[in-house]
Amino acid sequence: MFRRLCSGVTVALLVLTACAGGASTAPTVAPSTPPPATPAPTPLVTPVATATLEPTPIPSVAADTITTSIADVAGSDELFAEVPARWITITARDIANESSLATWRAAHPEVSADSATTVADDMSTGGVSLFAFDAENAVNGFTPNLNVTWVDAPVSGIEAWVAGQAASITKEYGLASALVYKPWTPDGPGAVGGFVGAYRYTMKGSALAGSQMIVPMPDGRAAVLTFTCRDNQTDLFSPVLEALFTSLSARS
Repeated sequence: MFRRLCSGVTVALLVLTACAGGASTAPTVAPSTPPPATPAPTPLVTPVATATLEPTPIPSVAADTITTSIADVAGSDELFAEVPARWITITARDIANESSLATWRAAHPEVSADSATTVADDMSTGGVSLFAFDAENAVNGFTPNLNVTWVDAPVSGIEAWVAGQAASITKEYGLASALVYKPWTPDGPGAVGGFVGAYRYTMKGSALAGSQMIVPMPDGRAAVLTFTCRDNQTDLFSPVLEALFTSLSARS
């Protein structure tokens, strides 16, 4: 079921420990997309038109990035993306065993040990290959975040399948504006394309905006990248997402 990609992982709260110079308010990393629990998220009061991202590279934004693996934990596919270096990122390889998780925790002392362990467990349960968040732009307890999952997808007729999933998600989560995925076809050696869609919704009284990219693979699997931020942060993150989506490749 495609519903899994929209529900995302039930990510626990990532509590950041005090940094040098004093303690700071611990940001909450909310799920990237509406959770599957009922009742469904409150429908938007006012439909808001969402700008369509165009696959144009932005070197100035992508300059300070890290090449990050997005491996299919249930298959053999692997993609690579240029993720902003300032984001805190945890991958399936980081949580593969106690040793790798310990190494990740040592490299990220700002994340509490309990939070790191809980998030690793949630990632494993939800089949999440990558989870990243921008703690610098947390607002009122919500942290902009990205997660990537892999789902089964048809080898042929992918356009009809994607359209059907968009309609299902629009209905299930009461989106005021219908979710529409549009083709994403970047240029460049090794670049991969897919379908990109954007939406707005409310969760626990907060107005949020999401962007999602589906990347079908030839073997019947698809990577699903979901980014969520506050609705009033879309201008800040639109160029970041353009660069990130455009950077996707099938090789490092």
